Amino acid sequence: MKRPLLLYLVAAWCSLGLLIQFGATIEVLRKSLATTDISKVALSCLSLAAFAFVLWHMIGLINMRRLHRWIAFCFFVMWTAAQVLVCLSSVYRETVRLLPALFILLVFITPNLLGGWYLSRRRFREFAVRFVAERESVIHSRSMQRVSEQKIQEDARN
Repeated sequence: MKRPLLLYLVAAWCSLGLLIQFGATIEVLRKSLATTDISKVALSCLSLAAFAFVLWHMIGLINMRRLHRWIAFCFFVMWTAAQVLVCLSSVYRETVRLLPALFILLVFITPNLLGGWYLSRRRFREFAVRFVAERESVIHSRSMQRVSEQKIQEDARN
């Protein structure tokens, strides 16, 4: 079975969104902890851990693992809700122009909604379950092939 091309787009968008959110969170931490004795090394380690999480998640999502599909779906929903709340709170400011704000909102919300919809479709979920089962059976058969080859080589030596 081949992975659908849209899955790569969803994984890339989710990874980009996670990097944006982690980056913003780490920047807020950096500014708020600037007066404390927290070293830059700790924030660098946190940045590295966030990047490792994004890589782990992207690989799992491309492999269509159930946990990663749900993490991506929940992230899309929460990111969309946060964007809507920020947009609604900024509408009442005099410095914000409505049309550019709505355009930017739609640029970020539309891929989130489409990605969440794509991951939650029944057809995709069933395909993902079949894909994971087939992949695990291939991996199992390869490992069993190696075990049997090792046993044959051991029997040939004796």
